[in-house]
Amino acid sequence: MKRYVLLLALILLAAQAFACTTAIISGKATPDGRPLLWKHRDANDFNNKIVFEAGARFRYLALINSNDPERQAWAGANSAGFAIMNSASYNIKPKTDSTKVGDLEGHIINLAPGRCATITQFAIMWVKLGFQPAPVAIPLWVGARGILPDIITAPDGQNAKLCDFALKLKKDCFPLSSWAKGENYVLLSKLINKEQTGLIQLTNIFDKEIIARTKTIYDKWTKFEFNPTKTYNFYLTLNRDVEKFYKIHFDL
Repeated sequence: MKRYVLLLALILLAAQAFACTTAIISGKATPDGRPLLWKHRDANDFNNKIVFEAGARFRYLALINSNDPERQAWAGANSAGFAIMNSASYNIKPKTDSTKVGDLEGHIINLAPGRCATITQFAIMWVKLGFQPAPVAIPLWVGARGILPDIITAPDGQNAKLCDFALKLKKDCFPLSSWAKGENYVLLSKLINKEQTGLIQLTNIFDKEIIARTKTIYDKWTKFEFNPTKTYNFYLTLNRDVEKFYKIHFDL
């Protein structure tokens, strides 16, 4: 069976209507024939991180809100190859739906990856934490047995360092947040400018480098087998280079 790549663009942007945008991209449209699962997550909680959980049957990676004591998961992927994410797509909600209790998907997603297995082999989970233009993309593997780059995880109740970086940079993009109705004003030059120093421009360059590095190691695994030790070494190097990137360009 084909291997599946899970691409989670986990983007936490404030909006008046907190609806999600999702897409399933057919393998016919991807270079290697593997379909992509994509999501733009709109939520009112910007503080989030990735954790490694042990379910009833499987271990899994999950995205949670940093200050949630219940650790509800809003997206996850497990060691059996099963991946899931929520989608509050209100535009497809039936008019006959009279449900009064909502926003409990996190409890279901906590249960599902710990128990379910429907995809034979899981490949990569790509994650961007916090304000989407600011963080670089980080590749994750469930098979790494709970090993995660330090920059994208944190102890209970704390934010991931990459998320903190992103939210600090977000403040520069919204300089009028203290003004009445000024919180949605975006200083576009912080995102894109002619000097090529905008957040989107700089992170896109590094994203391409990370993707190229990931492809090199992943191509070896498709021919041989997944290697947790090499993953650990890959994470160490990536963690160091990501921190260096934010220090050089943003003094963080």
